[in-house]
Amino acid sequence: MSQPQPRIPDKCKRCQSFPRLAEALLFQREIDPTVQSEEPDPPIRCNLTSKEREVLRLLSEGETQNAIASNLGCSLSNIKRYCHSIYEKLEVTCARHAVSESYKRKLIQ
Repeated sequence: MSQPQPRIPDKCKRCQSFPRLAEALLFQREIDPTVQSEEPDPPIRCNLTSKEREVLRLLSEGETQNAIASNLGCSLSNIKRYCHSIYEKLEVTCARHAVSESYKRKLIQ
């Protein structure tokens, strides 16, 4: 009896992309261990501030903006401003794209 195929995440209904592309790729490697990754590319640098990197890390962990604000001791409007700045610097339109792009650029592990 073969093991059932694990389910790869659905597309984001808002932006029509995978919510966590990096997770989907890692998941694919678990399904098919013959998938080999090429030599790791050097990180593509982006001029994110330390606070923006922290916000991005928390977004990647699935935290909401309200939760991030309380974790960092900032106001919600500051977190929204940080998120907007992150989206502009990464040239994306939503948090899911930002997280996916940050994995591609190796900004977060």
